[in-house]
Amino acid sequence: MRMKILFVIHILSKNGAAIAMYDLICGLKNKYPDLSIMVFARFAEKEDVDFFNEINPIKVGDEIELLKELSKNNYDLIHWFRTKSALLFNRLFDKRYKHRKIPPSIITHCQILSDHGLRLNFKELRYASFFVFICKTAYEHPYHKCIEEMDREMVYFGCGGMPELEKAKKKENHYDNHSKLIFGRGSNINEFKIPYNLISSISPLKNENFQLIIVGSGDKSMLKKEITKYGFDNKVQLKDQMLVKDWYQFLANIDVYFYLLPKNSYSALDATIQQAMLFSKPVIYKGLRSTNKCN
Repeated sequence: MRMKILFVIHILSKNGAAIAMYDLICGLKNKYPDLSIMVFARFAEKEDVDFFNEINPIKVGDEIELLKELSKNNYDLIHWFRTKSALLFNRLFDKRYKHRKIPPSIITHCQILSDHGLRLNFKELRYASFFVFICKTAYEHPYHKCIEEMDREMVYFGCGGMPELEKAKKKENHYDNHSKLIFGRGSNINEFKIPYNLISSISPLKNENFQLIIVGSGDKSMLKKEITKYGFDNKVQLKDQMLVKDWYQFLANIDVYFYLLPKNSYSALDATIQQAMLFSKPVIYKGLRSTNKCN
């Protein structure tokens, strides 16, 4: 498949949308080695650019830089990963008449509609060629019924790096003492992903032989305070965000996947849950009531 695809995301950081985007890119590159892919972000910290650059090249800039990128390279498709801002999309299409024809666009909508800012706007609905929803709650929302069924799809992806997954499955457990029951969890660490009572919820297990390993980027100060408060310094570990291959190796070596969401979360199900299930790991989940619509 000799195509050139430009992936666009407003903020590139080690969060769920960017991880899902890069997981999809890994899957496409594994399946179609001739595919040419570039990632463009409006905002990105250097450490995040360095993190993701190991997987695929990245450019950062505003809509002018995006137009220059489109003018210099004959892309066949733009794939927008839509989170809370459509600013780059709107500004690009505001300038469309002054520049060369803009390639067809796919929009992947990455969240449930927990607030107005997550709704697709008029320009997105008018100019995008196709829409992908990763949550059935958003897919079936009355606000999106104006999109013809032939122009939208509900695809919950997040396991694109399948060769890495298969390699991880074949490797033996690498933890020193696996007589412990090892719980794993991975997500961005913020108020929308980590409930305030995450550590207190496991307090009944204090005298049990277990370990909880939490993987993710973000401010860990509150979690560290709670860990010390409940005396879990030797039982709970905090690890930074991992590359796909390392994350799969992590999933291969836990016993149970542990995932609690706060009530104000903008997610329903996370791709990491699906990945854990691919390793045949049991999942402990507590989250939004909309979850029963995301099967």
